[in-house]
Amino acid sequence: MPEKTKRLHWLKYLFRGLLVLLVLIVVFYQQIFFGVTQLVAQQLAKSQAFSLEFKIHGSIFSNLTIEDLHLQPLPGNTSLPLERVDAKWIALRYNLFSLIKKDLLNVVELVELKNVDLVVRPTSAPAPPSKPNPNGLRIPVILPQKIDIQDVNLIVRNPAGDLDVRKLALDFQQGSEGNLSCATLRIPVFGTWNNLHAGLSYNQSKLALTDLALEPLLDIHRLLIDLSGSEQGKYLLTLDGKALRSSLAASVSYLQPAEQPSIDLKLNLIGLDLGQIQKQWPIPISGSIPKIDIQLSGEMDRPSSLSASISAVVNGLRYQHYAIDTAAASLVAHDGKGELVEVSVNSGTNKVRLTGNFILPDTWEELPN
Repeated sequence: MPEKTKRLHWLKYLFRGLLVLLVLIVVFYQQIFFGVTQLVAQQLAKSQAFSLEFKIHGSIFSNLTIEDLHLQPLPGNTSLPLERVDAKWIALRYNLFSLIKKDLLNVVELVELKNVDLVVRPTSAPAPPSKPNPNGLRIPVILPQKIDIQDVNLIVRNPAGDLDVRKLALDFQQGSEGNLSCATLRIPVFGTWNNLHAGLSYNQSKLALTDLALEPLLDIHRLLIDLSGSEQGKYLLTLDGKALRSSLAASVSYLQPAEQPSIDLKLNLIGLDLGQIQKQWPIPISGSIPKIDIQLSGEMDRPSSLSASISAVVNGLRYQHYAIDTAAASLVAHDGKGELVEVSVNSGTNKVRLTGNFILPDTWEELPN
C-alpha cells in the first residue's frame, strides 16, 4: 500500500476518533464539569482542614442545584468561622444573556434555599486588616426576580449569648408584595421574639420592609431603601416607626464618592418614656423626653465640614438617687463652627445654664478625650 494511502487512512481514523471524543464531551460535558467541580472543591476543603460533601447538577448555562450540602471544620481547625453548614436544597436559575446586556435585574431569575442550618462561631485567627475601597461602596443591584427561602436556621456563637434565628422564611418577587417570617428571633441583651411577620417588596429601585414589630424595642411601620443611585455610591433610607413605643421618623442619605463619604441625617423622636428602658433592661431610670430633633450633614471623616442642628428636652428625669425636674439642650453648627445655644438643667432650687461657641477639628483624632 502506498505511503500516501496509509497516511490518509490514519487521518480518517484520527478524525473519526476526535469526532467521537467531541460527541462524548458534548453529551456528557455537564457530568464531566460537575464531577471535576466536586473533586476540586473536596481537595480544596481538605487543604484548608474542613470536610465538604454535596451533590451538584443542572445546566451551567441556565441553572445550578446543590443538594445535601455538609461543611464542617476538621478537629484542630480553629480558624474557620463556620461551626457547621447543612443545606438540603440550594437552587439558582439565571439568564446569562441578561448579564451580557447588563440587564442586572433580570440576571438571576430564582434563588431557592430549603432546610438550611448555619452555625457561625468565633475564631482564634486575627481578623485581617480592612483595606478601604478607593472607589467607595458600590453595589450594582443584581436582585433576584424571585426568592424562595424556607426553614433556614442561623446561630451566631457569642460569649454574651448566641444570636439565634429559627425557621426563617422569605417569599419575594419583584414587583409584588412578599412576606418575611421567622418562628424565633433571639438577640442577646435586647430580647427574644416569636412568630414574626413582615412585608417585603421591591419596586422602581426601592426596597421596602413593612410592619415588622420587635416590641417594645422597635416597631417598623415602613423602612424604605432607595437603591437607584447605588452604582454611584448613593443610598437613601427613610424610616417610619416607633422606638420604645415613642414615635420615630428618620431619613438618611449616604454618598460615598472616591474622595470622602458624606451623610445627610434627619431624625425626629417624639414622646419617649424612659421608663420603657427600665422595663427592658435593669437600668434604674425614669422620666420622659417629649421631643428630640437632629439634623446632621457633611463629610463623615472630616468634622470641620459638619453642619448640624440638635435640640432635646427632658422632663422628670430620675436615675438612682439623682433627680432633674427639666433639662434642655440646643446647638447649631455650620461647616464645623458651632454655637451652644443653650444647655439648662433645673433640679429643685438648683439651676444651671451654659452657652458658648466651638470649632470642630479636621480629624476625629484631634478631638479631646
